[in-house]
Amino acid sequence: MSNQNQQQQKKALTASQRLDGLEAAQHLLDRTVSENAATVEGVVKAITLLSTKLEATRRILGVSDESLAAMIQTLDLEDLKDRIDDLLKKGVIVPSEEVQAATSFLVIRELDPEGKEVIHQRKQFPMFNQDAEVKKALAGKKAGDIVKIYEGKNLVEIVEVYEVVLPKKPSAQKPEGEGEKLEAASDEGSAESEPSKEAAPEATA
Repeated sequence: MSNQNQQQQKKALTASQRLDGLEAAQHLLDRTVSENAATVEGVVKAITLLSTKLEATRRILGVSDESLAAMIQTLDLEDLKDRIDDLLKKGVIVPSEEVQAATSFLVIRELDPEGKEVIHQRKQFPMFNQDAEVKKALAGKKAGDIVKIYEGKNLVEIVEVYEVVLPKKPSAQKPEGEGEKLEAASDEGSAESEPSKEAAPEATA
């Protein structure tokens, strides 16, 4: 057999192997998609079943939608308070009187623009990750002060003021891990964190 024929057979074999590889990859992809779809379907069914059971339990106990919503809000507020207690216990924050633009950690309430109705019962967040407008409006304020951050938006009532405990040695960086602890203690994704721009001084609740 000539060298040319051997090279041609080698090329043909390589092409065949590539085709087999593509088929195997496609098969694996199809199987993965199928398994993921089954998993998602299973999760959806489980959530639906849980929701049905909860609704049945609510009706049996005679709990109204309003009562259920109040219970959920109470649990959310207790969770936020627990986060503050945990930071105090670990010495990450300490009580303070006056808001500092860069080192304070606040607990606030969000009120309507007239200051008559509570929009959010509780929000909590560190000042170091707020924008300049929020820092300027809240710096120097104390617990009990009601602040207008954005014109025509909701007001912010300062409820509690804490100071973030910084390292003894001056450092331009936040203490390692402390930033994550503070952000975890804020109410992002749970009971809302920083003041929202759609509500004047965005408090939390």
